[in-house]
Amino acid sequence: MSETDTLPDAIALLEKNQVDGVLYTRGDLEYYLYQHPRVSYQLADFDIGSEYIGIALPFDSPLTRRLNEQILQPRFQLLVREIESNWRRLLDKTSRKKP
Repeated sequence: MSETDTLPDAIALLEKNQVDGVLYTRGDLEYYLYQHPRVSYQLADFDIGSEYIGIALPFDSPLTRRLNEQILQPRFQLLVREIESNWRRLLDKTSRKKP
């Protein structure tokens, strides 16, 4: 087992065959695979627990508007739709496996 500070560092270890896999948040891994469609990695067919994330900003933060603008960008919306689709597919697979 190895610990890295960033996902790219972990992927670099995987590429060098120094680790057998990478344990990271599913959303980050899905985004990495989305950004690098030619890599030969795939996500495991199971989840380890669940993790909820949020973005906390001060009430009057000037970043709120910029964040909202980014969320409304078509590429961000496409990514969210793709993640939701992958999530639903995974849930369908998981529910079919249960007796």
